Amino acid sequence: MFHATKLFYLCCSVVFAAFFAGCATSPIHQKQNAALSQSIDLHNAIIRNDLQRVSALLDSGVNVETWNNQYGSPLISATTLMHKQIIRLLVSRGANVNARSQYGWTPLGEAALKHDEEIALYLVAQGADIDNAISGLEQRAKGASLRAKRVAATSAQQPNEFTHAIAFLQTIKQDQANKRLEQDVNTFLAAGDLQGLKNFADKNPNAVYFIKDPTLRLALTGPEGLKVGDVVRLAEKGKSDVLIISLINRVKTPYKEFTLDEIDVLTAMGLNDTIIAAMIDITTELLKDEARKKEQEYFLKEQAKIAKESQKTQVIYQSAPQPKQKDVVDVITEEAARQGMKMLLDKMF
Repeated sequence: MFHATKLFYLCCSVVFAAFFAGCATSPIHQKQNAALSQSIDLHNAIIRNDLQRVSALLDSGVNVETWNNQYGSPLISATTLMHKQIIRLLVSRGANVNARSQYGWTPLGEAALKHDEEIALYLVAQGADIDNAISGLEQRAKGASLRAKRVAATSAQQPNEFTHAIAFLQTIKQDQANKRLEQDVNTFLAAGDLQGLKNFADKNPNAVYFIKDPTLRLALTGPEGLKVGDVVRLAEKGKSDVLIISLINRVKTPYKEFTLDEIDVLTAMGLNDTIIAAMIDITTELLKDEARKKEQEYFLKEQAKIAKESQKTQVIYQSAPQPKQKDVVDVITEEAARQGMKMLLDKMF
């Protein structure tokens, strides 16, 4: 009896072992194991910066979005290591430039941490969402902050790399926005749509910094409803300096820090020193707000850059023969200058 029972359990053990062995080697499990192996191979090839191996694996059908618990997506791995050729290869094969791990890792966020502008701009051009990357970095910064509380104070006092990376991306975001503004401004100028440009400047005040013609730029400078062009129009209608200055003093947004050359242009537009001084004073007062001053700094630099480029262009123009064909934007601004300031204001204010 004892031997029969023992034999029975032994047989059952053999049967169950064979059953589970069959399950482990079933087609489904074999496929899963193969996919896992390929995923590991792909990530290892990326780590080794083996471009040919990565390409061969993708050619063989390995999913470009295969995930690894340690490294995330292949593109995240590549940007973490800054293997630039592999980054471009993966993107060309359809890798998601907005891939984001559960811990906040993103391709663009990794490029920002490395302060690699070339790859960051490339990813943005391929559709990478800057806000998504910033959000991921903020998530990681929060996690790092919590971990820092559990380590020595000296470690917690190290520079915050995530803060620097976020600032890096915010600069790129601002640059992208400025490029769009400049393109829109040039579109209005090319079409000769000055009224459309004025309406656009009302909604996007910083757009005026991308207008090269000083008279047109200044005319559209200032808060909606009381831009420099509006002030000139009030003066032309015979409104008193007292009234105009009172209106200027109640604006909530600044005009700009006028240069000496711009003050000469304002004078040529018909404004006297008292009115110009009022615009300067209200601008100075409003720019005392440090946050507002920082917001304006970039555009003041753009203003200086435009002035510098204008001076270079003038020197080249004087020393070189006349071109056969002018840029359409230059033609429009020159035509506006020929029409005279009064006709320009009649169209826009």
